Amino acid sequence: MAEPSSADIPESVEDPVAAYQAFHGYRWDLDKDFLGGLVLALGGYHALAQTASQADIVMHSRIFYYGRISGITVPYAGYRQWLRECYQVGQQPRIWEWDLLEALCNHRDKLTSAHSSSVAQRREEAAAEKARWMRGFLTFLTPQAQPDPSMGSEASDGRNLSTPAWMAAAPKSELYVDRRIAASDDDGSSPAYPERFAQIIRAVQTGEPVEGIVEIPDIVARNPTTTPIGKMARPLKPWEKAQTGVGTALDDDGGNGVEVHLDPAFPDEEEVSAVSST
Repeated sequence: MAEPSSADIPESVEDPVAAYQAFHGYRWDLDKDFLGGLVLALGGYHALAQTASQADIVMHSRIFYYGRISGITVPYAGYRQWLRECYQVGQQPRIWEWDLLEALCNHRDKLTSAHSSSVAQRREEAAAEKARWMRGFLTFLTPQAQPDPSMGSEASDGRNLSTPAWMAAAPKSELYVDRRIAASDDDGSSPAYPERFAQIIRAVQTGEPVEGIVEIPDIVARNPTTTPIGKMARPLKPWEKAQTGVGTALDDDGGNGVEVHLDPAFPDEEEVSAVSST
């Protein structure tokens, strides 16, 4: 088997090829703990599907689980490159991702007693999806497709071959613009803030009144007809007898000998005039 590049070799492993072989030769289909966690990682039995996205989840789950039980972290890119190189030299290593997905889907169909026609259709779609995945997997950065080092890292169509396919359509311009730098530009083509918002900021900073904001006075608006003296007598307590003058707010001291201070001129005339003027 061809040895992967040194950039993909885990530093903690002396023999990367042996590490990849041990990782690949692990019997994943017999480890019940791994299979139970894998079903949960895939969203449960109802979400199982033989697709490229779930195959990628299976590979990442294998790497995580193997690192936990062995203490060896297998690099994702290095392992995939090792598989490609195995196929390029004529070997046919087992693709665990699709084998495990197929076994789990078959087990799910057996538990749910799925109809034979739906099972056959699922298997046909899964075989087509696996074939597409294998073509893309084996043709990714093959020696025939790699550019000449003297020609740079771009292909004839200007596409950077080191960029993954899912990033090819990403925007090339900067997505982050520093507002401080943009505000200090001499051309002033675009303000840092909308014009209306900029006016409000200037008004707040200079203490000027903000347009559209109603100034609220600091005094409380009181009803001029309200007085602190009621017109109705208070009800007598059980131990009190009906007497002349008992129950009025001015004559009663509350029965505690405490002088009651009331302002019969409430509210003040100045406050009433100020409220009416606003």
